[in-house]
Amino acid sequence: MHLVRHGVSEWNLIGRWQGNADIPLSDQGKCQAEITAEELLCIAPNTSLLFCSDLKRARETAEKIGKRFNLSPIVREDLRECNFSLWNGLTFEEVVEKYEKEFTLWSSNPHAKIEGIESLTQLEKRALTAFNEIYEISTLRKATEVVIVGHGLWFRVLLSSLLGMPLVNHRRLEIENASITTLEKREYRGWILHTLNYHHHLSQVKGGKCHNN
Repeated sequence: MHLVRHGVSEWNLIGRWQGNADIPLSDQGKCQAEITAEELLCIAPNTSLLFCSDLKRARETAEKIGKRFNLSPIVREDLRECNFSLWNGLTFEEVVEKYEKEFTLWSSNPHAKIEGIESLTQLEKRALTAFNEIYEISTLRKATEVVIVGHGLWFRVLLSSLLGMPLVNHRRLEIENASITTLEKREYRGWILHTLNYHHHLSQVKGGKCHNN
């Protein structure tokens, strides 16, 4: 199972929280998606199933990958990023300034109930349900390699849960835009993390332009 974070969006470039806001890829993000698609041909050449979040930045990334594998992305709403309706469009500094109490509570308490914000435990439940369903689908279709294109926090919370880490430790996992993280299911060991945040291929993207070596 290969987890691919979407390429850099317009809001990523200016440091704004986007969560479930439907923000498209930037030109740089489009280049990243193309380069990542090429890299996946080497890393996961037998990919036969491709899933993605319904948000533009994930769909656009998945479509670039799909072209390389002749696959149509299977779009799922439950793969979309954490709901940050209260903070969407704000910078980190603006969030801390305007919503310091709420941000501190959400950051320290996975069960925090804040209007307009999805808690980490709510996100975990949604992520695990979607991930398990995708695994079941891949098993039924006998797919040896599967790609899921999604979002940073969604992936970090999923990995924390699968690896038995406290959810608040998700921030210790780095998952950059257009990076590839690979998991494998073992019969007696559960999910094994093979690679985290692989992004060497992105050195080919400079200033919003693709530079093929």
